[in-house]
Amino acid sequence: MRAVLADRVPRAEVVAGRAEEIPADDGSFDAVMVASAWHWVDEERAVPEVARVLRPGGWLSLLWSGPDRTIDWVRAIFAGGRTLSAERIEAWDARRRERHTVNLGPESPFTEPERRRFSWAMPMTRAEILGLVGTYSVAITMSAAARQEHVASISRHLDTHTALASDGTLEMPMRCLCWRAALR
Repeated sequence: MRAVLADRVPRAEVVAGRAEEIPADDGSFDAVMVASAWHWVDEERAVPEVARVLRPGGWLSLLWSGPDRTIDWVRAIFAGGRTLSAERIEAWDARRRERHTVNLGPESPFTEPERRRFSWAMPMTRAEILGLVGTYSVAITMSAAARQEHVASISRHLDTHTALASDGTLEMPMRCLCWRAALR
């Protein structure tokens, strides 16, 4: 992601770092933003580190965006066309909710977080949908063989999906869950 940023925004100062060890001085930033990656961090170390680099009143902002899998046909695509039981749907939804839960700790340096949800539709080709599948941690952490079968099952399901337009695109319902808290 750093390489993409450096390529697309040449004037940006791009440095290597991680939420638990941010290469910046104390109180250097007005905001720290994390997009669809907070579930990878060690919150116990990341929360105080983010607080360290923020100025008072600065924001920790977290985003989770992607296809809206609360919609049945979108969920079916990402399940490879499998019909899921109500119990399995609840388990998937609970896992996603858990990934969107932020533990600021008992002595949080942050205010009570604000939350918003934004929705839109985005035309996507079959190739874009299949490419998107490979960006999610569930696919990234699979063995190569399991990931290949996962993508193949989604591809087979797309062969039967009537929502694909004649130009090969699909109006994919998207959502972004936004979360932010200010440093006290």
